[in-house]
Amino acid sequence: MADCHPDRKHRGKGLCNSCYVLAWMKAHPEADTGNTWLRNRPERRRELGRRGHLKATYGITPDEYAAMWEQQQGLCANPGCRTFYPPDGDDYRKALHVDHNHETGQIRGLLCPGCNIALGMAGENAERLLGLIEYLRICEN
Repeated sequence: MADCHPDRKHRGKGLCNSCYVLAWMKAHPEADTGNTWLRNRPERRRELGRRGHLKATYGITPDEYAAMWEQQQGLCANPGCRTFYPPDGDDYRKALHVDHNHETGQIRGLLCPGCNIALGMAGENAERLLGLIEYLRICEN
């Protein structure tokens, strides 16, 4: 029987998986694995995080994102904005965001952070956005 958590599946030396890994990491502090591996490679950490986010959230790869960026020439897809963003910002908040329909998951294009947030705050409702445009025009006079 196991020495640690009897309700968990066991690995080696009478320890469950989490206790075994913890004991191994304590016994091998010089090992370049897990979080240590990520801390030693910040560029890979960012890349892996971005890849995972794009794949998990939108079902696309960084190459597919790059192709969309090329097609839009780095410009926000909103014709009224057209702000340029560099191809691969160090911070995703300073890069073009993937715009998608929240009901269908269909990707529509890449928007600047401001346009993406505005669209989301309006509930992706065209009537609401047209009403705001009309409101702004009324207020200009």
